Amino acid sequence: MSDSPQGRFVALDRLRALAVLLMIQGHAFSELLDREVQSGTWYRLHRLVHGLTAPMFLMGAGLAFDITTYPRWEVFRAGGSEHRARLRRYASITLLGYALQLPGNSLRALRSTSPDVWREILSVGPLQLIGVTLFAAQLMTRVASGPRQHARAALGVAVIIALTAPYAWGVEPGSLDAPLLLAFLNGHTGSQFAAFPWMAYVLVALALSCAGTTERGHRWLR
Repeated sequence: MSDSPQGRFVALDRLRALAVLLMIQGHAFSELLDREVQSGTWYRLHRLVHGLTAPMFLMGAGLAFDITTYPRWEVFRAGGSEHRARLRRYASITLLGYALQLPGNSLRALRSTSPDVWREILSVGPLQLIGVTLFAAQLMTRVASGPRQHARAALGVAVIIALTAPYAWGVEPGSLDAPLLLAFLNGHTGSQFAAFPWMAYVLVALALSCAGTTERGHRWLR
C-alpha cells in the first residue's frame, strides 16, 4: 500500500473513491431504470458489482485502523490520551449511526413504546457496525503484546464470526429478550449490517494488511 508525500495512503483513498462511485451508480440505476431492463442478465451482474460496495467500505475501515495503529503501536496502546480519544471517536461514530435513523429525526422517538419504532432505532447500520468493531479492536490493543498478535487475534475472531454466522441467523426474535443484542446478531429485526457476518470484513482487512504496515510484517503468520 503506497502513500503520498503528504502521508496519504493513496491505495486506501482510491478504494474508498471507487466504492463511493459504485454506490452512487448502483442506486441511480436501481431507481431510474425501467423494471423491464432490470430483469436482464446484465443487470443481475450489475447488482453483483454494486453489492461489493459494502464490503469495500467495511474493509476500508479495517485498513485505516491498521495503517494508523500498527506503525505507532505503543502510542495507541498505552492507555493515554490517544487511546481514550480513539475510544471516544468510535463511540461517537456508533451514536451518530443511531441518531441518523431516529424516526422523524427526532429525540421524541426515544419515548415511544412501540416495538416497531424501537426495532427501527436499534437496527444496526454501517456506522454502528464500524464504530463497535473498531472500539473493540482498540480495546484489544491493551491485551495484545504487539501488532502481529493483535492481527492474529482479529483474524481469529473474524473466522469465528464467519463460521458461526448461520447459527446467529438461526436466532429468532421471539427466542431472545435482548433487542439490542439481537439487532447485532442477525437481520431478523431489520439490521442491514448485523455483526454476523459483516464484522468479519473489517477484522479480516485489519489483520491481513498487517504485513504491509509492520516491520518484518511479511512474516506475521509464522
